[in-house]
Amino acid sequence: MRFVDLTLVSKPDTEGKLDADGYSIPDETLTEVYAEMGEVKRLEFYEALRAGTRLSCVFRVRVPDYAGQTIVELTGKRYKVERAYSKDGEWMELNCSELPTTKGGVTDAKS
Repeated sequence: MRFVDLTLVSKPDTEGKLDADGYSIPDETLTEVYAEMGEVKRLEFYEALRAGTRLSCVFRVRVPDYAGQTIVELTGKRYKVERAYSKDGEWMELNCSELPTTKGGVTDAKS
């Protein structure tokens, strides 16, 4: 595993809403965390593939840093969190699939 600076993206349900001062509320909240990046284990890859999902990478982040975000970003590429779990209570393991990109930019996960 190698260490990377990962961005966790949360998409609050604030589309079209304004704050107390009348400014629009951002549609994404970005949180930068330090994470370990690894490869998907063979069994997890094929089990996900049988279920119709193509896993591409695994990120490990500290439990306090993760708040249920469904999208992560690394060097401009976005991934959808397909499965998140903790074995030891200290680290969350995020199994991710690549989000498709469009010509004009990145599409986001429909979660």
